[in-house]
Amino acid sequence: MSLTIKDFYSKAILNLTNSSAVVKTDKNQNIIDVEFVEDNISLPSQTDIDAKAQELLDAYNSEKQTKIDKKASGKQKLKDLGLTDEEIQALIGV
Repeated sequence: MSLTIKDFYSKAILNLTNSSAVVKTDKNQNIIDVEFVEDNISLPSQTDIDAKAQELLDAYNSEKQTKIDKKASGKQKLKDLGLTDEEIQALIGV
């Protein structure tokens, strides 16, 4: 399952408001209610929420790709040292 921008809406709202909130969504992950714990907190604009959610999604995807790249790099280094695929798999399960 790959994550989408909607998966990061709650985190975006909390990040933008620096507050504690309960974000309620429907089955399609559309925000239907936001209840802030503190008083005098207003909901950011949808544009701001979308932008922050996209930023969080991009950071998540970048981190995920970095892990994949490091794993491949490590495996290649082991191959360069002369280990076989079977030996590498026995060591690290890849």
